[in-house]
Amino acid sequence: MSGPAVYTITIPGRPQVFHRPRWNSSTRSTFNSTAYSRWKKGAAQLMRARKRELGWPKGEPLRCAVAVSVDVVLARPKRKPAAGLHRDMWHPTNDYPYPMGGRHGGDADNYLKAALDALQDGGIIADDHLVVSATVTKYAGTTPGVDITIHIIHPEPAD
Repeated sequence: MSGPAVYTITIPGRPQVFHRPRWNSSTRSTFNSTAYSRWKKGAAQLMRARKRELGWPKGEPLRCAVAVSVDVVLARPKRKPAAGLHRDMWHPTNDYPYPMGGRHGGDADNYLKAALDALQDGGIIADDHLVVSATVTKYAGTTPGVDITIHIIHPEPAD
């Protein structure tokens, strides 16, 4: 596949984390949260559209070694937190590292899993086993979203 060795895709809106699938005993099947499923579907659609903008050949996901960088921007709290590490890092106008988990933000590795799932569903990469290097950074900022940068490490197919 010809083209640039680096692709960047921005997914606007509130980032979602990949949660462990849940078990429904009445249907005897697993399921993901509705919010995550919607986010992943929307992200995959956006990626397919972005592929067309880049002139990416239709239906041709990357089948080579890649490095992925994921920057997650979560909504910055309007007020300074009352306690904790996040209180010391809080800034009213600048973006800053966001060490919060739980209901305020997920673990970095779960944002990575969500991004890799969306890359695969969006036809950007054939399979997430092609990712040989990955970095994730969480920030608090004014414009929530996810920036995913894909670097082609080795353009030959990885089999």
